[in-house]
Amino acid sequence: MISDELYKIIVKNKGHVPAPVHLNIIFADGSVETIQKNASVWKEGNDEYIIEKRPSKKIRSLEVLDPTLLDADLTNNSIYF
Repeated sequence: MISDELYKIIVKNKGHVPAPVHLNIIFADGSVETIQKNASVWKEGNDEYIIEKRPSKKIRSLEVLDPTLLDADLTNNSIYF
């Protein structure tokens, strides 16, 4: 484990359509962990979904995938470290 640090990954629903969450965590060694949650994470009217993660490797990037193609702005789906 690289640290005991707990990462909070906040996925925001910026639109009005509840869609599933598909998140790829890409590690520095090139490996990928995929987190998938169904659209029920938005059922209470929440506009944020928080994923808490204590990674065992250094995170290189995060990528939100939209298999339903409901995303009006694809420019805000990735973050690089």
